[in-house]
Amino acid sequence: MTGDVDPSGATDPWEIYVLYVGQTGEGTLNIESGGMVSNTDGYIGGGYDSVGTVTVTGEGSEWNNWGKLTVGSAGDGTLNMIDGGVVSSCYICYIGELPGSVGSVTVAGEGSRWSNSGDLYVGHEGDGRLATPNKNNTVTVSGRIFVLLHRSPLFYLS
Repeated sequence: MTGDVDPSGATDPWEIYVLYVGQTGEGTLNIESGGMVSNTDGYIGGGYDSVGTVTVTGEGSEWNNWGKLTVGSAGDGTLNMIDGGVVSSCYICYIGELPGSVGSVTVAGEGSRWSNSGDLYVGHEGDGRLATPNKNNTVTVSGRIFVLLHRSPLFYLS
């Protein structure tokens, strides 16, 4: 099962309790052109053998997570913030949560930022990667950062 969603330019923000992108197959969520999505918990690549991608791009485009955010829960997950895209997460965030999972987060382009007010795990039990390829990006973590080397994650902050 595959699916793509694009709430870009929606006049009202999307508000969802739990958001799964790539839970039982492949899924893509593109938030652009000032689109806004809000949810309690968000899972990208949630199920085993699943693939999920979320891209937040352009000024005014936002994804707000009020609970847990997982990029690569049991499957493969990718989260991109590009050219002014903004993501916020409030509770806890995993990049590569469970064994066999792969999570990748990239914050790139002028004005892109990710704010996490809870703890951040890069490579919890899976493989995790966090990249900020240039100086114009911001990753803020108010809690603790755990980079778990037993799974050899890649962690790049510049």
